[in-house]
Amino acid sequence: MPEGGVWAETVTPDPTLLFRYSSVTYNTHRIHYDADYVRAEEGYPGLVMNGGLTALLLVEAAIRHYGRVPSGLEIRNISPLFVGQPVVLAGQARAAEGAAIWAANVAGALAVSARFI
Repeated sequence: MPEGGVWAETVTPDPTLLFRYSSVTYNTHRIHYDADYVRAEEGYPGLVMNGGLTALLLVEAAIRHYGRVPSGLEIRNISPLFVGQPVVLAGQARAAEGAAIWAANVAGALAVSARFI
């Protein structure tokens, strides 16, 4: 996880949030709505968070902390996050060239790395 975080929020996504986001984005991949399939066929512990939803939650948190919308974003999805498990959204202090922001699981494993410009 990046060093120098000055803010952090924890959110625990639930199946309803994931279903609604998937519906709005027309994402019908079974890993986002069929928990039995995810565990049996994909080997994951539960429903997989949509990367776009994680990015949205992260950017919304950054907007709350920086008090403005970004003029640009650079986002990289690194590893999956799972519904029902806490997600830590965090960021560094704002600088002229932007700020590093990220999402991680509660164990600290980096899931999304981004730059808020």
